[in-house]
Amino acid sequence: LVPAFQGPRVAEGTYTVKLVKGETTLTGSVDLVPDPRTPHSPEDRAFQQRTAMRLYDMLEKLTWVVDTLIELRDGAEQRSAGLKEKDRLRDDLTGYADGLEAFRSSIVATSEAGQLSGEEKLREKLGQLYGNVVGDDGRPTDSQLARIEVLGQQLVEAVGEFETLAGDDLGRVNT
Repeated sequence: LVPAFQGPRVAEGTYTVKLVKGETTLTGSVDLVPDPRTPHSPEDRAFQQRTAMRLYDMLEKLTWVVDTLIELRDGAEQRSAGLKEKDRLRDDLTGYADGLEAFRSSIVATSEAGQLSGEEKLREKLGQLYGNVVGDDGRPTDSQLARIEVLGQQLVEAVGEFETLAGDDLGRVNT
C-alpha cells in the first residue's frame, strides 16, 4: 500500500449536491471556503491543489502500468502452464512472465513484510510525496517540487520500459 490515504482537495467555490433516494431527489448547494485559521494565500492553496492533482495523475498512471503488468504476467503464466516442459513456447512465456515480474518489482515494493520492510520503490516514493503535499494547505516546498521532477522522469522511463514489454516483447511472444 502507498501512504496516500486521501484524495486531492477540491477548489474553493460553490458546488451543487444531489441526494437521490428511490423516487425522491433533493438538490442543494454548498460553499467550500478555506479554513479561516490558515495563513496560506489563495494562490498558494490553488498551487497546492494543482500540484496534488499532478501527483495524483502520476500515481494513477503508475497504478495502471502495474496492474497491466500483473495481468500480462498472469496471462503468460497461465498459458505456459498448459504446455509441455520442453516446449519452446513455454520457455518463451515463462521468460516473458519472469521479465514482467522483474520489472514490476523494480518499480513497486514487493516484500512480504509490506511497509514494515522499509522497501521503497517508485510507487512508494510517489505515494509518500503525494501524502505530504495533500497533507498541507500551503504551497509545496521547493524540495517537494524538485522531487516531483525527479520522480516524474523516473515515471516516464518506467512507462517507456512498460511500452517495450507490452509492445515489442509481447509481440515477439505472440508470434
